[in-house]
Amino acid sequence: MSKKIGRERLIVAVDARNSEIVIDGWKTPTGLDLIEAAKKVEPFAAEILFTCVEREGTMTGIDLAPARKLRDAVKCQITVAGGVSTLAEVEEIAALNCDAQLGMALYTGKINLANAFIASLNWKKGQAFPPISDSQSPLPAPKSLLPIIVQSPDGQVMMTGFTDKEALAETFKRGNVCFHSRTRNKLWMKGENSGNTLKLIRLRADCDRDALLADAEPAGPVCHTGAWSCFDTNRNYTFQYLHNIIEERLRNPSAGSYTAALDDDLVREKVMEEAKELCEAKTRGDIVWEAADLLYFASVLMARKGVSVQEVMDELDRRHKK
Repeated sequence: MSKKIGRERLIVAVDARNSEIVIDGWKTPTGLDLIEAAKKVEPFAAEILFTCVEREGTMTGIDLAPARKLRDAVKCQITVAGGVSTLAEVEEIAALNCDAQLGMALYTGKINLANAFIASLNWKKGQAFPPISDSQSPLPAPKSLLPIIVQSPDGQVMMTGFTDKEALAETFKRGNVCFHSRTRNKLWMKGENSGNTLKLIRLRADCDRDALLADAEPAGPVCHTGAWSCFDTNRNYTFQYLHNIIEERLRNPSAGSYTAALDDDLVREKVMEEAKELCEAKTRGDIVWEAADLLYFASVLMARKGVSVQEVMDELDRRHKK
């Protein structure tokens, strides 16, 4: 499998009781040692998912001893599961540079998912970022801050800032990206005055858990200068951006909108027409022109049927991995 689809796409899940691998719903011992098996499988997998079955579902706390041994034995990513029931345990697991898998703790409401994500981050590295002050008054004590990069849904970087535990909790609570202002030493939500908020779509930590990447939908220009991004004056025209425009035209049609006038039959006719013209195009310029037409009409057809760009990209990715 590793040769066929690549080591980076494989996760090996292993259940163990007292460091012995068990199978058949945990009923059958194998005689295989967890650590030795992990060493042998590591060259072929990017991650190991280890479940401590004697603690699974018990809410009695994780047994960190085998997790520590496993972490010392292999360099690949490790996720540990089985009995995790407190945020303190999530922090301990993160300190081992492992991920925590939560089950019963989430189902019962004992742990909030947002709080667990916050607890899993490496806040100790954030101590190097003291507040900024233009006054002569003593600076407040340094806060533990982590850098956060915000990008649009199609991957264009819009801005960077800093966040602390309070700002991150507010981000999850409000659904809009919040930051910690080093200049004012306080929480602030992007767009709280201008209305140009950043609607959170997804939040991820980097491999060291000391930096964050937020996918967000901007409600307007992001930069204080009025530019769309703090890095680019104009938004790059992407397939996703085109699709967003088409979806908006279909949701809120205006008088004379050609896009809104394309019903199912007409748009299908145009897709077939443009596909034929693209196949017959001879020059490079003609191919570009006809390909643009085909992409536009294909996007209209997708939007009318509720198909997203990401679904198409996911299908292409699936085929790539076959």
